[in-house]
Amino acid sequence: MNKKFLSAILFGTLMVTSAGTFVSCKDYDDDIDNLQGQIDANKAGIEELKKLIGEGDYVTNVTKDGDNIVVSFKNAGDKTIELKDEVGSICKVENGELYIDGKATGIKISADAPVTEFKPAVKVEDGKWAVLQADGTYKTTGIPATGVTVSGSQTEGFILTFVNAEGEETVIELPTAASRITSLSVNKGEETTVKLNKYTFDITAEEKKAWEKATGKTVTSAKFIVADNAENKVSVRVNPVDVDATAIEFVAINGKNEVLPNVTFVANEDKNYATEVRAAYGNGLYHMTVKQFTLADDKASDALDKAMAGDKGYYALTANKVYRAEYNMKFQIETATAAIGDILVDDKEVGNAVTVDAGKAHSVTVENEEDLYDLYLSASQEDIKLFGLEFDNEKGTFTITKTPDVVTAADFDLTVHTLDNSGKVAEKTIKVTLSDVIVTDADYATRTLAIVANNTEDASKDKNFFTADMATMTKALGNELDAWKRKVANASVAFYSDAKCEKAVEGDNAGVALTFVDAEGKELTENAIKSAVDMKFAVTNATASKVFKVNTVYYAKVTFITTGNSELNSVVVPFKFTVPTLASMFATEAAVFKGDVAYAYMNVADQTSGEAAYSLKRAFAKYPEVSLDMDAETAIVGDYTSADLAEVSTTFDGEAKITLKAVDTDKATKIPAGYAKELIVIASDKDYEGWAYGEGEGEYVFKVKVMSPIFEGTVTSIESAVEIPATSVDGYKLGNKDIQGTTYNKVAYKVLQDAVNEKGEGYWKRPEIASVEAAVASDRVIKIGNDGKAFDAAMATDGKTVVEGYIQVLPQNIATTTEETINVSVTDTWGFVKVNPIKVKVTVE
Repeated sequence: MNKKFLSAILFGTLMVTSAGTFVSCKDYDDDIDNLQGQIDANKAGIEELKKLIGEGDYVTNVTKDGDNIVVSFKNAGDKTIELKDEVGSICKVENGELYIDGKATGIKISADAPVTEFKPAVKVEDGKWAVLQADGTYKTTGIPATGVTVSGSQTEGFILTFVNAEGEETVIELPTAASRITSLSVNKGEETTVKLNKYTFDITAEEKKAWEKATGKTVTSAKFIVADNAENKVSVRVNPVDVDATAIEFVAINGKNEVLPNVTFVANEDKNYATEVRAAYGNGLYHMTVKQFTLADDKASDALDKAMAGDKGYYALTANKVYRAEYNMKFQIETATAAIGDILVDDKEVGNAVTVDAGKAHSVTVENEEDLYDLYLSASQEDIKLFGLEFDNEKGTFTITKTPDVVTAADFDLTVHTLDNSGKVAEKTIKVTLSDVIVTDADYATRTLAIVANNTEDASKDKNFFTADMATMTKALGNELDAWKRKVANASVAFYSDAKCEKAVEGDNAGVALTFVDAEGKELTENAIKSAVDMKFAVTNATASKVFKVNTVYYAKVTFITTGNSELNSVVVPFKFTVPTLASMFATEAAVFKGDVAYAYMNVADQTSGEAAYSLKRAFAKYPEVSLDMDAETAIVGDYTSADLAEVSTTFDGEAKITLKAVDTDKATKIPAGYAKELIVIASDKDYEGWAYGEGEGEYVFKVKVMSPIFEGTVTSIESAVEIPATSVDGYKLGNKDIQGTTYNKVAYKVLQDAVNEKGEGYWKRPEIASVEAAVASDRVIKIGNDGKAFDAAMATDGKTVVEGYIQVLPQNIATTTEETINVSVTDTWGFVKVNPIKVKVTVE
């Protein structure tokens, strides 16, 4: 095998046909390390391709661009796999035989491979190139393969294969529109007869020669032309619906896998049933027409008749031979005489005259296109030069690229030459008049306006507007700018929901006013539009919010009017509105929140009647006045949701609270099930300044753990244990000198009452404490006086000194020093009971 310095990538798209198949292959000893480096460098690109495929995108083409592979996706556009030149050989298929570097190998590739599954014509097997055979197996070429190849077709889909020096493969299957089809249905499965018109093409030698000279195209020498019958109604449903079937050629195949020769269907969008616009409408509905083809002679005509004969059975529509519609199609061919009907310009009947705009292509067709073989356009050389006429006779269009001066008659004669399927040559002259319209190809990027409140006091300070610069349009006008400035007098604006400006936004007043401003932002009068720097679109919330939706692109079509009140030109400015999300209107208090959870330690000031409540304003530095609710979906404790465990104020204002419900309350601690749980609170609002929120934007979710600062704290003895002498008659006054409390934040407080009011009643300076009690498990060592309740603080006899509260501990007569535990229970103002074990040592000397 001859070695050449060639790119080891796709040299041309590999098509599974009898000719035109290209792949790349190379020996192991050719620059292997460099090749492996290239493959590694493209791992990111490979992952991107996989990601796009996983998201449902599909390939419209695979091409070679220099040293790169370009994969064109329907939605994502072009993606390039970059590779450098590598040593390698070109493998290609011609007439069913594999060639290496232009030399035949004798290895044949079958054209009759099974259609029940996708099998590429060439693949890598055991590190060597192998080709598909008639029995569905692969035959090795014995040629080692490294590098990158592409095989497949638009019908089957493409396969991108990366092979390293060890023969290890990375294979990516790239689906195409045709290969993604999973089901087809023709006319709901009902029996369908597809009619074809057969015309005898009888053109004189002289007319044939003249047509070929005028168009540069060869006119067929076939005896017959076959075309679609206008009466055909072949409706097709394609799944999945996001496949663009207009990019696919369909064929008819019978039960013996015989494809009906010559007959190819193309899909046309059935827009009558569409509800949303997309590249292909997205409803999966199409109607099929047969592409025009020729039959050389009577023999070819007879062969087609035979293929359509009744004994061939019914045919099924298919794009990739794997998925087929019902076998419900019969074909019928009828002799016809061509009658092209009227000439149409831009799909409209024009008679002998038409008015068109400059700067855009205008299509010329005929009323009965199925009867037309060819068409071309012409005009005088003087008019071609004066109007800058450009003809595309492949597409049947003409474009006016220049506007004559204002004193020259703005019209010319356009001659439409037609050749119908019966071989008849004809021509028609149409007077084309140039309108005042100047086609302006100004591409404006989408403007985004973040809505704010309207300034009702001073409109000049109102920030609710967006602008579009005039420079984009005037630059696009090019040589027409001076003419535009001479003619422009006024402008109007209309709003649409689609880029083609076909679906007008409903509403008498859109709430968006157009004005033109100078460099200083000063509004200009109508006749001064030509001096404007910007188009200004001012938004009135109260009105616009009823017409437009946020986060949706709309299109403002600005139409400029001449002094004669006719349309001059227009530009389209895409725009959308956004509003601040509800979440952005909240600012959490850093001292309260940990992550997205508010650690809500209650405050007695938030109480009204002893309930376990927390004022939400303590958790936020900023908050809007919106609706509040507890989440009723997410289970928090067992089957209990946040709504089961707590309630919240209906409105987030300065008085808003979250309050725990008495659900599954613990008998000892009085703690309910929702205490210290991450309860979910939902703040929501319908709109901002009248603008309805987009999905998810009008909701803010946060979590709250409602807790007591006392219950989360502790009570301990100041020393390791409280020493009490045995046999004390009056007992021991266990007080604040012996024990000390701390809050959740380790702030010390006195457990027993430490103050007396004017009425002589004792109380706690720490307001969260409601009562203190004590108990022991056994009274054989010590007992607690006053039925276990702590004595209140009182005023001393001097009327000045406060005698702090205490717990009366009564030691019993014991023989030896013994330790015991007193359980000091602190009940907070919310009714929660914290039991704290205190060590007591009853001493015997």
